[in-house]
Amino acid sequence: MRTRKTQWGENLVALLLGLPALYIGMTIMIIGLVLHGKADAKDASILVLLTGILSSAVAFYNWLALGAPELTAQTLLFGFTYLWTFANWYRGAKDTRGEGWYCFFVVLAATVFAIVTFHGGMLILGINYITWIIAWFIFWVVMALQKAWAVKPTIAICYVVGAFLFINGLAWLLGWWGF
Repeated sequence: MRTRKTQWGENLVALLLGLPALYIGMTIMIIGLVLHGKADAKDASILVLLTGILSSAVAFYNWLALGAPELTAQTLLFGFTYLWTFANWYRGAKDTRGEGWYCFFVVLAATVFAIVTFHGGMLILGINYITWIIAWFIFWVVMALQKAWAVKPTIAICYVVGAFLFINGLAWLLGWWGF
């Protein structure tokens, strides 16, 4: 990842990674609550929408301002996921197989990005990629393959991955650790 300081001395990459990570972590935990029956999908869809917009905005900043198409592609994996989830929840979609298959292709792309991240020496970000791959994989199983047995593990994965990413988002934003 490229680093660049803002006029306030903040690490721009930490901001561009930490801010979406914080909200994505919250959103994944809320998705777990919805799947667990402890929150309403339509009510939670506003956070999903805002997270999708935030992630997409960061992605386009990575492309237009930083000239970093690889960061754009990585960030849009999240942005499109949450925009699609919002659309499905808001309209009350009963068939989410299309989004499920999108999750499968995200698993493939994220696996490549994880390998590149580990080879680049970014251990914490690489570990995050592994957790995201697990989450997208289980969403593929539930949505595209429509395997009901996977819903309970999906709920647990949402709580664990969401909390892990939320903590990492805070840590990146506050400069507690690198990537």
